[in-house]
Amino acid sequence: MNLLYSKQPTQRQLVIASSIQQVVSKAFVTQEIYHPNLEDTMMVFPFVKITADLKIATIYVDCLNKDKVKGVLEILKSLTVEIRKLIANKLKLKYTPEIRFVEDTITQKQSNLLRLIDNIS
Repeated sequence: MNLLYSKQPTQRQLVIASSIQQVVSKAFVTQEIYHPNLEDTMMVFPFVKITADLKIATIYVDCLNKDKVKGVLEILKSLTVEIRKLIANKLKLKYTPEIRFVEDTITQKQSNLLRLIDNIS
């Protein structure tokens, strides 16, 4: 079972989620989307989850400096309109999904679980 989805996602959901992840990641690396307060912040977008109707994309965010995550989320939320326009231009979807940003806790849970399994072995 996939940790992000309650039901198995369709191939289309997976492709669109992956495409959104690539567009958003590349936009910050190439500074297509820029915010001065994010200049020295190392952030990654490990997962994107999209609803079955393809109308809402949840982008998971993680930062190297865990203390900055809340501030980064606020900045990303303020950039949502710009990010959505970029996704619309790059992906040419019939409907561009609403974008939401949340802190990635899934990766941390997976790491903790793997550590526990290693300790048992």
